[in-house]
Amino acid sequence: RFISRRDLLSGKKSDAWKSGTVAIARQANAAENGTGCATASRRSRFPSLRELYSGALGKFVPNPTLDPEVQDRYEIGALADWAGGEIGVSAFAGTLHGGIEKVSLGGGMSQRVNVHEVRTLGLETVCSWRPWTSVRVQAHHALLHARRRDEGGYVARAEDRPDYEAACSAGWEPARGFGLRLEATVVGPRYSLDTTDAVDGM
Repeated sequence: RFISRRDLLSGKKSDAWKSGTVAIARQANAAENGTGCATASRRSRFPSLRELYSGALGKFVPNPTLDPEVQDRYEIGALADWAGGEIGVSAFAGTLHGGIEKVSLGGGMSQRVNVHEVRTLGLETVCSWRPWTSVRVQAHHALLHARRRDEGGYVARAEDRPDYEAACSAGWEPARGFGLRLEATVVGPRYSLDTTDAVDGM
């Protein structure tokens, strides 16, 4: 897949989640050319040294008391395949407990703190088509709804989670070890404390 589900849920790069993972998965062949799956997982991540101590050139107040954040994720999906192609759809939900988020302190200063919870709901579709043996076309689209828990519930915008992400690629591999690939990615608007445009939040 083009985009890591872990990135979508947490707003962080995949290589940050190295502290620990526990996962339970169930897969079943619903039909001769179909597969269904359901997963549940829990991951933990300790804050990086940059998050703990970096002042970011005077723009951040360091916070050495940050606690680890824990992410629970649930997903259910189905995949159908046939000669030359496949199509799949999945729904997922993730809750980030004690998520490390950037908050504004006023006066142009920010700080990373542990927030109560960040909930992300999403729907994802993927498809792949191979019109010829050496040519493969792929597409991916994910809709996201990420909100941070506040006094009124899950109503506050979560930083750096886009409303959607999509990608499409075409590859040509005439011989083993040699090939060409063209890929395009579109990332939807996302909330940021560094926003300079009130229209798209970028």
